[in-house]
Amino acid sequence: MIRKRSRCLPAPDLSLRKGPLRRAQNNRIRHPTCQSHFSRDSSGRGYGLHFKMTNKVSQVSGSHRQRRFARCFASGWDRLMAKRKTGDKLGDIRRATIAEVVECGSSAASVNTIAKRAGLAVGTVYRYYENKDHLLRAAYVAIKEELHNAMVEAASQVAGSRSRVRALWFAVLEYAHQHPQSFLFAEVVVNDMILTDQEKAVVTEMARQTRAFIEEAIADGTVRDLDTQAIVTVLAAPALHLGRSAAMSGKTPDRAHAEEIFELCWRAIEA
Repeated sequence: MIRKRSRCLPAPDLSLRKGPLRRAQNNRIRHPTCQSHFSRDSSGRGYGLHFKMTNKVSQVSGSHRQRRFARCFASGWDRLMAKRKTGDKLGDIRRATIAEVVECGSSAASVNTIAKRAGLAVGTVYRYYENKDHLLRAAYVAIKEELHNAMVEAASQVAGSRSRVRALWFAVLEYAHQHPQSFLFAEVVVNDMILTDQEKAVVTEMARQTRAFIEEAIADGTVRDLDTQAIVTVLAAPALHLGRSAAMSGKTPDRAHAEEIFELCWRAIEA
C-alpha cells in the first residue's frame, strides 16, 4: 500500500534511550514513523520538513513509553504543546475576577471575560466555581480573610489597648495601599452579593475577633462603655474612606493627615 506524502510535525527520536531531546546524534532527530528527518539549530528548535509516513504508530517498535509518546506526537505537536502545566489556576482566576470587576463592574463581568483575562478555558473556571456568583463570593471572602489577617497580625505586635486599636485602623490603610484592586473589589461587590450560610459564618467570625479588641479596650477602661458596633462604625468609616481614596489614586496615604483623623476618632471613643 502506497501512502501519500503528508506534513508531519517535528518530534523527538524515541529510539534513543537517553535524553532523546538533548542527545540527538549528529544534531539530527528521526521520527519513528517517518523515513525523513529534521535538523535542529543550536537553540534546540526544529526547522521542520516534509515527512513520508512509512508505518502505523501502533507498529512502532520500542518500549511502551516510546509507543505512548509516538501516539502523542503523531496526533499533533500543537495539541501536545497546548496542554498547560498545572499552576496557580485559582490564583489566576481570582486575580482576573478582581481586575474585571474593578474595571467593568460586577454586572458587566462574566465568566467568559474572566476566563479570557486569566488565559484559561471557560470550562476550567467552571471546574472550580459553579457560576459567576460563586466566583464573586469566593473572591470577596478571600479578600476579607486577607484584610482580617493583616489587621490581627498588626494588633498582635503591639501592647496596650490604644496601640492595638490604632494598629487595626492603620492596617486597613496599609492593605488598601498594598492591594488597591482587592480593596476596591470588596467595596464594589459588598452590596451585590448574598453570601451562603457557611460564608456568612466565616465573615461573622472574623468580625467577632476584631470586636474582641474593642471589647478588651472597654473592659480595661481605655475606651468608653458604649455599644461595640457603634465604636466599630466610628472607627471604620474614616479608615475605609481613606483606604478607598488611596486605592483609587494609587498614592500612599498622607501619614500626617491619617494620624490627625485617627486622633479625632479616638477622642470620640476615649474613656
